[in-house]
Amino acid sequence: MLSAESFFSNERIAELLEKYLGKNFNLTDIFNKSSKDLSSSKCYIPILGTQGSGKSSFLNALLFSDVVLPVDADETTCIPTAVSYSSSLSPDAFVLFKDGTRKQIKCTESGLAEYVHQAQNPKNRKGVAQIEIYVQHPLLQKGIVLVDLPGVGSITEENQQITLDYLKKSTAAIFMLRTVPPITRSESCFIQGALPLMGYVFWLQNQWTDETNEEVTDGKAHNYYILQDIAKRIHYPSEQIREPFVVCVKKALDGGILNNSAMIAASKIQDFRDELGNFADQWKLELQKKKVLQAKELIQCALNNIQALIQRLSGDVSAELAKLSKAKKNAEEALENNKRISDNAISYLREQKKQISEILVSECQKAAENLRNSVREVISNGVVGGERLNKAFSDYLQNENAELFQKIQPIFLDVARSLQNQLDGMKDCGFDEMPDSKIKVNFSDKSKAPDFYGRIGGGVGGIGGAVGGAALGSLICPGVGTVIGGIVGGLLGGLGGWFGGSKLREVHVEHQGDTAKRELFDYIESYREKIQENYKRSFQNFSREVDQAVYEWLQRQDEIINDGYKTAKEELEKPSSEKEELLRTAKSEFEELSHWNHELE
Repeated sequence: MLSAESFFSNERIAELLEKYLGKNFNLTDIFNKSSKDLSSSKCYIPILGTQGSGKSSFLNALLFSDVVLPVDADETTCIPTAVSYSSSLSPDAFVLFKDGTRKQIKCTESGLAEYVHQAQNPKNRKGVAQIEIYVQHPLLQKGIVLVDLPGVGSITEENQQITLDYLKKSTAAIFMLRTVPPITRSESCFIQGALPLMGYVFWLQNQWTDETNEEVTDGKAHNYYILQDIAKRIHYPSEQIREPFVVCVKKALDGGILNNSAMIAASKIQDFRDELGNFADQWKLELQKKKVLQAKELIQCALNNIQALIQRLSGDVSAELAKLSKAKKNAEEALENNKRISDNAISYLREQKKQISEILVSECQKAAENLRNSVREVISNGVVGGERLNKAFSDYLQNENAELFQKIQPIFLDVARSLQNQLDGMKDCGFDEMPDSKIKVNFSDKSKAPDFYGRIGGGVGGIGGAVGGAALGSLICPGVGTVIGGIVGGLLGGLGGWFGGSKLREVHVEHQGDTAKRELFDYIESYREKIQENYKRSFQNFSREVDQAVYEWLQRQDEIINDGYKTAKEELEKPSSEKEELLRTAKSEFEELSHWNHELE
């Protein structure tokens, strides 16, 4: 039997596929990426949620049964902490600094606090990039890496970039929710932007000890309703949204510390642990399955091309040349049709860019005016300065960001969906007339999201789709629709709405009264300019990437037609002896590839 690892490292297979697939596929990249994916031992799962939702306490309960990660949300900095497996009986911890140096520290709350507590590392002056912890735990043994990330809703650029970077390489995510309050507008906006990037999502509702079971049941139903509504709003398959797990994190942690099995059972953490364990058992297997399917489709496409070659070489030369010329003409007509479709689509995109620019100017101006009115009102009510004014303004700013995002995202989304629909009319232009010579990827199965949700990242190849039903995309040679799907995923994941104020300095007004008002008004104007610039840049980048992707795809199709026709014609016009040798070789290599196809596990 032939494993996926052996397939993608086999030089003879690569040589045969290169010979019979040529420019239809970027085989070097496919083989290199597949080999890298299959050799990866890491499956990243970030822990997401607002500050104070219980992320660190949850990880303490899940992995340590003790307080190892500092849990005082108001006193900790926003430094990611990655927890991986170790065979060592005692956990180890390391600090990775931004300059690339690494230092071992005590894996205790006090040892970690030196680097994550504001009091001991204010505003991360020590330049910490990440904390790495290694612990012997069965949940992590299959390659799972759990990462405690900055709280959702932070407007600092660095924190948001950390979160986005982990989402890009994640296979799944755990999102911490609360009963009271349920999903907030800020959380909702984050979920809307990040959902296409999160792969398989575990929704985990933390039950506080003073919340009744009735409150928790109602809160769970409400949270689930909001999640379903978010999915509907962004046209994400609602069946991919699972009901939240309910876990009383405090009971789980206290039960672990006290070795109280009754408290642990009452916390329901074991139900979640079992579910995560099932995922840990499957992720590598699902990756293997996907790669075997990819390998089989590559081989089948090559076999189809060899059959076409055998058919040409076995037929009458004049008749085959005539068929070849007709096929080339049909392919060229298809290419011209593709160009007409792409021209219309790109024209549509440029027109929408103008309209969106006008909308952004108007909506950002409204947001700024709303903020100014809020400042006037709060100061007129006696909050003239100090921390109360800073806190009030930060709350207004966060709410206005959420409001703006909920207005802008659907506009971007509708344009992207319309563009995708237009470009879906573009078809591959290979001139081979054999009906099975082109791979067709069927997205009618609702267990798979459409191209529209192509993931833009993905450690281990973005296999969250294989496990949880996020987009698979084309397994081998993506058509232009699939390419655009990936770009759309980037547009949704990188929208300025949940990146909103990332380019702004932290707001902190020290003055009072009219002076404070003027200072905040200056800040609001800067906010208006920056948020408008962020949204505009997001859409401009999307437009540029679409334009480039369409151009490159059409160029490749033109090369496939001309190179394929030239090669086939030269084969037909060879002397009889050379044709017979070519035919024997083709039949032999057909059998060889068929053997590899059969041997694939």
